[in-house]
Amino acid sequence: MNKPSESQGWHLSKNVPIALILTLAAQFGGAVWVVAKMQSSIEFNADAIIGNRTRLVVVESRMEGMRSKSARQDVQLGRIETSLAAMLRTLDRIDKKLERTP
Repeated sequence: MNKPSESQGWHLSKNVPIALILTLAAQFGGAVWVVAKMQSSIEFNADAIIGNRTRLVVVESRMEGMRSKSARQDVQLGRIETSLAAMLRTLDRIDKKLERTP
């Protein structure tokens, strides 16, 4: 013979307190809320990352321009140093000639 529980299938016993059902519903609602907040935070962070990448590209291009400008300035500074050394040698020769003349 069939047992009574097998023939009736699954059912909720009247012995389950309503507080348990409400607690489970509240937990489920809270879990949905937490996941929604996390999704919102993830979307915000993704947008921020895209913005940061865009700014990074701009900064890197500016840095590259500064590097080439710095290289040109290094060359110009070398030329100035060479010119100053030549001027110093010339001034030394002039100074020695002036010292020799009575």
